[in-house]
Amino acid sequence: MVPLIAIALKHRILMVGIFVLVLPGGLVAFGQLTIEAYPDPTPPTVTITTQSQGLSAEVPIAKQVAGIKHLPNICTISLYGLSSVNLQFTFDYSRYCPAGVRKPCQTSRTCW
Repeated sequence: MVPLIAIALKHRILMVGIFVLVLPGGLVAFGQLTIEAYPDPTPPTVTITTQSQGLSAEVPIAKQVAGIKHLPNICTISLYGLSSVNLQFTFDYSRYCPAGVRKPCQTSRTCW
């Protein structure tokens, strides 16, 4: 390792030339990175959708989930018997399900 450092210090202009040749390749490679290489900045979100004729289920659901820790945002929307409650958690939530909560579905079908 010491001889390599000695050669690099002795031939400084060669090292700068190698740096100038390698730098454009690094910039091109950086520009081609996919978005998966960066952390996901969106907070964890849960959407609860209910469908009932003539009733709005958003208010009872919003009241039930209002006491959950690390839940700063609750957004509710109701249209013609269809209610949607969006829960946006902070990043410091713990990864456990409270009592009475089922594990998430892999598809949009009902969990059993």
